[in-house]
Amino acid sequence: MALTAYYFIPGFSWPLAFVLGAIVSPPDAVAATGITKGLGLNKEW
Repeated sequence: MALTAYYFIPGFSWPLAFVLGAIVSPPDAVAATGITKGLGLNKEW
């Protein structure tokens, strides 16, 4: 995530890119499940 943000968002520095990556990446499977649960996705997937 940091690499993508650094190269594709003008003006992003490395520290800012790593902070963005830390914010948007879920820390564990429980967090990812909690985020997707509220989206109302089809349970057949």
